[in-house]
Amino acid sequence: MRQKCDTNIKLAQELINNKYYTNSVHCSYYACLQFIKYILDKKNVCSFQKQNEKKDNSHLFILNKLINEIRSPKTLRYVRTNFNSLKDKRVRADYHEDVFEADESLTAIDEAKGIIYQVRTAFGEH
Repeated sequence: MRQKCDTNIKLAQELINNKYYTNSVHCSYYACLQFIKYILDKKNVCSFQKQNEKKDNSHLFILNKLINEIRSPKTLRYVRTNFNSLKDKRVRADYHEDVFEADESLTAIDEAKGIIYQVRTAFGEH
Protein backbone atom coordinates (compact mmCIF):
# COMPACT_ATOMS: atom_id res chain seq x y z
CA MET A 1 0.00 0.00 0.00
CA ARG A 2 2.91 2.32 0.75
CA GLN A 3 4.30 1.77 -2.74
CA LYS A 4 0.89 2.57 -4.25
CA CYS A 5 0.84 5.81 -2.26
CA ASP A 6 4.29 6.81 -3.51
CA THR A 7 3.34 5.93 -7.09
CA ASN A 8 0.13 7.96 -6.93
CA ILE A 9 1.96 11.05 -5.64
CA LYS A 10 4.43 10.75 -8.53
CA LEU A 11 1.61 10.26 -11.03
CA ALA A 12 -0.27 13.27 -9.64
CA GLN A 13 2.83 15.41 -10.16
CA GLU A 14 3.38 14.06 -13.68
CA LEU A 15 -0.25 14.78 -14.57
CA ILE A 16 0.10 18.33 -13.23
CA ASN A 17 3.33 18.78 -15.18
CA ASN A 18 1.48 17.69 -18.33
CA LYS A 19 -1.52 19.95 -17.58
CA TYR A 20 -3.95 17.11 -16.77
CA TYR A 21 -5.06 19.00 -13.69
CA THR A 22 -8.45 17.38 -13.13
CA ASN A 23 -7.04 13.85 -13.40
CA SER A 24 -4.23 14.64 -10.99
CA VAL A 25 -6.70 15.22 -8.15
CA HIS A 26 -7.77 11.56 -8.19
CA CYS A 27 -4.16 10.44 -7.73
CA SER A 28 -3.51 12.95 -4.95
CA TYR A 29 -6.54 11.76 -3.00
CA TYR A 30 -5.81 8.07 -3.36
CA ALA A 31 -2.15 8.55 -2.40
CA CYS A 32 -3.38 10.06 0.85
CA LEU A 33 -5.98 7.35 1.47
CA GLN A 34 -3.47 4.59 0.69
CA PHE A 35 -0.95 6.03 3.14
CA ILE A 36 -3.60 6.16 5.86
CA LYS A 37 -4.55 2.53 5.15
CA TYR A 38 -0.85 1.58 5.28
CA ILE A 39 -0.21 3.32 8.62
CA LEU A 40 -3.34 1.87 10.25
CA ASP A 41 -2.24 -1.63 9.31
CA LYS A 42 1.44 -1.14 10.14
CA LYS A 43 0.70 0.31 13.58
CA ASN A 44 -1.82 -2.48 14.33
CA VAL A 45 -4.73 -0.07 14.61
CA CYS A 46 -6.85 -1.68 11.89
CA SER A 47 -5.73 -4.48 9.59
CA PHE A 48 -6.08 -4.30 5.82
CA GLN A 49 -8.61 -7.13 6.09
CA LYS A 50 -10.80 -5.14 8.49
CA GLN A 51 -10.38 -1.97 6.40
CA ASN A 52 -11.48 -3.79 3.26
CA GLU A 53 -14.63 -5.39 4.63
CA LYS A 54 -17.71 -4.26 2.74
CA LYS A 55 -19.21 -1.22 4.42
CA ASP A 56 -20.94 1.96 3.42
CA ASN A 57 -18.56 4.90 3.24
CA SER A 58 -15.37 2.90 3.75
CA HIS A 59 -13.24 6.02 3.34
CA LEU A 60 -14.98 7.66 6.29
CA PHE A 61 -14.50 4.48 8.32
CA ILE A 62 -10.76 4.60 7.58
CA LEU A 63 -10.51 8.32 8.37
CA ASN A 64 -12.34 7.82 11.68
CA LYS A 65 -10.00 4.97 12.65
CA LEU A 66 -7.08 7.31 12.03
CA ILE A 67 -8.61 10.27 13.84
CA ASN A 68 -9.29 8.16 16.93
CA GLU A 69 -5.54 7.50 17.20
CA ILE A 70 -4.26 11.06 16.79
CA ARG A 71 -3.57 12.69 20.16
CA SER A 72 -2.63 16.22 19.08
CA PRO A 73 -5.71 18.45 18.62
CA LYS A 74 -3.78 20.58 16.12
CA THR A 75 -2.79 17.55 14.03
CA LEU A 76 -6.30 16.15 14.29
CA ARG A 77 -7.82 19.40 13.00
CA TYR A 78 -5.27 19.64 10.19
CA VAL A 79 -5.84 16.06 9.00
CA ARG A 80 -9.63 16.22 9.21
CA THR A 81 -9.90 19.61 7.49
CA ASN A 82 -7.49 18.83 4.69
CA PHE A 83 -8.76 15.29 4.13
CA ASN A 84 -12.33 16.56 3.76
CA SER A 85 -11.17 19.30 1.39
CA LEU A 86 -9.19 16.80 -0.68
CA LYS A 87 -12.09 14.35 -0.72
CA ASP A 88 -14.43 17.09 -1.94
CA LYS A 89 -12.03 17.89 -4.77
CA ARG A 90 -11.77 14.20 -5.68
CA VAL A 91 -15.55 13.79 -5.83
CA ARG A 92 -15.82 16.87 -8.05
CA ALA A 93 -12.98 15.66 -10.28
CA ASP A 94 -14.31 12.11 -10.61
CA TYR A 95 -18.09 12.58 -10.72
CA HIS A 96 -18.87 16.10 -11.84
CA GLU A 97 -18.18 18.16 -14.92
CA ASP A 98 -15.80 20.43 -13.02
CA VAL A 99 -12.55 21.17 -14.80
CA PHE A 100 -9.64 21.96 -12.53
CA GLU A 101 -6.94 24.49 -13.20
CA ALA A 102 -3.33 24.35 -12.04
CA ASP A 103 -3.90 26.17 -8.74
CA GLU A 104 -6.58 23.77 -7.50
CA SER A 105 -4.70 20.65 -8.54
CA LEU A 106 -1.56 21.99 -6.86
CA THR A 107 -3.60 22.62 -3.74
CA ALA A 108 -4.82 19.00 -3.86
CA ILE A 109 -1.33 17.52 -4.10
CA ASP A 110 -0.13 19.85 -1.32
CA GLU A 111 -3.04 18.73 0.87
CA ALA A 112 -2.19 15.07 0.21
CA LYS A 113 1.51 15.58 0.97
CA GLY A 114 0.66 17.59 4.09
CA ILE A 115 -1.68 14.92 5.43
CA ILE A 116 0.87 12.19 4.74
CA TYR A 117 3.54 14.21 6.56
CA GLN A 118 1.29 14.91 9.57
CA VAL A 119 0.19 11.27 9.83
CA ARG A 120 3.77 10.03 9.45
CA THR A 121 4.89 12.39 12.21
CA ALA A 122 1.96 11.54 14.51
CA PHE A 123 2.73 7.83 14.23
CA GLY A 124 6.53 8.14 14.47
CA GLU A 125 7.05 6.97 10.90
CA HIS A 126 10.19 8.59 9.53
